[in-house]
Amino acid sequence: MISVVLLAFFGSAFGRTFTVYNACPFTIWPAVFTDLNVGSAVPGIETGWEAAAYTKRTFTVPDNWKAGRIWGRRNCNFSTNPGPNSCLSGGCNGGLRCDSRTGTGVPPASVAEWTLNAADGLDWYDVSLVDGYNLPMRITNTANCPVADCAVDLGPDCPAPLKGPFDSTGFPVGCKSACAANLDGNQANSRNCCSGQYSTPQTCPPSGVQYYSYFKDRCPRSYVYAYDESSGTALFTCPASKRADYLEGHPQIGETAAQARYYTASGGSQDSIVIATDQVDESTAQGLSDAILVGDYSGADPGSKVERRALLVAARYFTGSWNVPKLPSTPNDVWHIYCMLCKQGYKTSNIRILVEGTMDDERCSPTKPNIMKGLKWLVEGARPSDYRYFHFSGHGIAFETKKGVGKAAREISSPISRDDLEQLTFPPNLLIARNETVPLLDIKEEQIKYYNEGLE
Repeated sequence: MISVVLLAFFGSAFGRTFTVYNACPFTIWPAVFTDLNVGSAVPGIETGWEAAAYTKRTFTVPDNWKAGRIWGRRNCNFSTNPGPNSCLSGGCNGGLRCDSRTGTGVPPASVAEWTLNAADGLDWYDVSLVDGYNLPMRITNTANCPVADCAVDLGPDCPAPLKGPFDSTGFPVGCKSACAANLDGNQANSRNCCSGQYSTPQTCPPSGVQYYSYFKDRCPRSYVYAYDESSGTALFTCPASKRADYLEGHPQIGETAAQARYYTASGGSQDSIVIATDQVDESTAQGLSDAILVGDYSGADPGSKVERRALLVAARYFTGSWNVPKLPSTPNDVWHIYCMLCKQGYKTSNIRILVEGTMDDERCSPTKPNIMKGLKWLVEGARPSDYRYFHFSGHGIAFETKKGVGKAAREISSPISRDDLEQLTFPPNLLIARNETVPLLDIKEEQIKYYNEGLE
């Protein structure tokens, strides 16, 4: 299941700019609520709207937004019942546009929460499952502050006492919290709700909350119950002085934080990406690292039946004598392709990446043994109706192999232009500018350097 992505970008002179992007292949109804008892600043958008698949809305949020909530509603019909039960999950008082004072949302609902520029000079944010779960959700940002998320589908495996509600096909579109499900029969005096005699952190530890581990084990960076701060991975902060722009969304199931960083870099569009021209930016480097860790290079059964599988191989190389940096285009290109594949439905666990300079792990390098293992992993178990994607590219010295032999790679030796690191390298009289077609060249044998590490 693909879900919503809510992106926050480009802080303006009057606040922060949030973009709500629906990455689901179905319509959802985003909602915004501000607790006016805490602060009067409100976002510059209506409190609820219809978001068709793959559409987005942009609005300004004041720098002093307090006790703010954004969530997604599912399976709504406001024509006959414009109240809190107008949606199968996440509905609110007021119908399409949630009531500004009482429209907090009906459980179960995954909720993103913010208080910007608090008294301690910090932005505070979390992904809350206190009201249960109805969509995967993530918050990331442009200031390299921590990610908060619950990027898995908790519905299908939800414990029976918590599972539901269900759509017309019987699919669970929600998973209630133990408090919302009223498992102990008294929400006013409940260990699950941390209420009554259990209203302090000392009297309401996580061990007393039913099914706490179901949520926390699967979504460790989410806020699961009333005093989950004790976990150390529930409530996050970012210095308000950084004026972070926040991405809050409901990502594709299984999507990594790497992909969230891609959304941030691309302004919420999966059809574009910010490419560094002189270096690999920190977000892309971290994104690739996360993607590699999730990628299935560590020994899964190559014969398992997988509909979509991809292998991305990229090398970048220069001789040390040239004293020029490795090109940033190699990992950036791989990152762009990786995100494109995720958009097309490839699971992150079925994309294997072999690229230099991203992780200090020999399994991730584009060596001959790893490439051969990767190709075997790619094709074995494939059925006629399955999809297999293979990408191979490289930047740096121009390499060729002898046709019919293929055991030795050869370097066409020539200095590159210091003014154009992306220029293909050939003898000075045959320099070919990048992005142009490379013609067949009459290369003399003395211009060729052979290597033992060529592909077989």
